[in-house]
Amino acid sequence: MLAPTPGGTERAKPLGGLPVEPAPVDSSIIRQGFGASRPRVSVDDEATTAELIAKHGLTFPVGHSADADAIADATGAFVDPERGSLQSTGFVLDPAGRVVVSVYSSGAIGRLVPEDVVGLVRYMTQHAASTST
Repeated sequence: MLAPTPGGTERAKPLGGLPVEPAPVDSSIIRQGFGASRPRVSVDDEATTAELIAKHGLTFPVGHSADADAIADATGAFVDPERGSLQSTGFVLDPAGRVVVSVYSSGAIGRLVPEDVVGLVRYMTQHAASTST
């Protein structure tokens, strides 16, 4: 389900077990033509997630009420055993949907950094263009 964002443009809707609602990584990446997206999800309930969105002024959709164990089973993500929350897990997919890079965090550090992802996507785009000619 998606928690409402400020302005109420996103309404709660089912996620079918896994969060797959894409949201822009940041507008500069989209302007560069990468079309990158990044799903966001929380194991918190809708009200708690809405508070988080308001507190941080988030303008992108955030899934809520996620089943941490189901996501961990599907992706290999780590679950914090004390809080029952997911640790950060990130994937970069190629245009065919194949995983190019995966990053699994088991604690407070270890994340995909937007600048690194932009550099990788730029490299992949240039490399694909040079090998297709």
